[in-house]
Amino acid sequence: MKTTTVLIAIILAIVANAAPRRERLSMRDVSLMSKARDTTAVVNSRNTGGAVLFAPEGPTFSNIAGTIGVPPTSGSFETKEAIVYMAIDGYKSDTAVSAGYRMVVDVDGGVTYSAWCRWNPGEEIPISQDELAFTEGDRLSINIEILPGNMQARCTLAVVTTDLTGALKTGPASRDLFPSITNKSAIGDNAMWAIQKKQTGYPHLFHGPILITDASVIRNNDPITQPIRGAQTFELQNAEENPSIYPVIETNTTINDVDSSIKIRTLI
Repeated sequence: MKTTTVLIAIILAIVANAAPRRERLSMRDVSLMSKARDTTAVVNSRNTGGAVLFAPEGPTFSNIAGTIGVPPTSGSFETKEAIVYMAIDGYKSDTAVSAGYRMVVDVDGGVTYSAWCRWNPGEEIPISQDELAFTEGDRLSINIEILPGNMQARCTLAVVTTDLTGALKTGPASRDLFPSITNKSAIGDNAMWAIQKKQTGYPHLFHGPILITDASVIRNNDPITQPIRGAQTFELQNAEENPSIYPVIETNTTINDVDSSIKIRTLI
């Protein structure tokens, strides 16, 4: 009888301890299911760092926007190139619709800036400095819209003043984009704001953080603009040719949910 009583007590203790574990697991499963699609796929990249926001089940992103600062650059012993951009379907997709600017620094320290739009895998559509003049310290307002039917997009870029009026300094410049013959229509699964370097080695050509303000999305061509709450960061992780220094994390990305801004710092 005593043995039976002890056995019952042990069983009750095991059940009592196990119950909260099952509850926590159930709540975690619900949390994961309520998150955006494909969030488990966020990993670092060998040439890109920034932030990505996944669309929830059902609605998809039809618009992405933000204002991207043009940071100071640093000299180098070789020509370096980088792009700063935003994209719909930019994360792990070959159908990205993107727009941004390119910086090229030559060995003498000269800097060339150019803006562009693109529907992968098609060619970039350039926007010349004659049409959209900008330089270090400026801010580029960028808007990408997937038009109804998902077979046409429009990107609009403008340089805004540094004061609080939001007035335009140059632009706007718009380009209409269409998918290539071999490409599919836009899906709108994710929205991304990022930097990408076009060469290996150190240091970066950036000399200071890149600030992206007023980052936002629109779902299903709805007129209501949504903040980027729930976005996730991923970092530029350079493998290089020498495995002994792998991995080297080259960026540090932070997201401010309050003002819907993203800051990307280069660490090397």
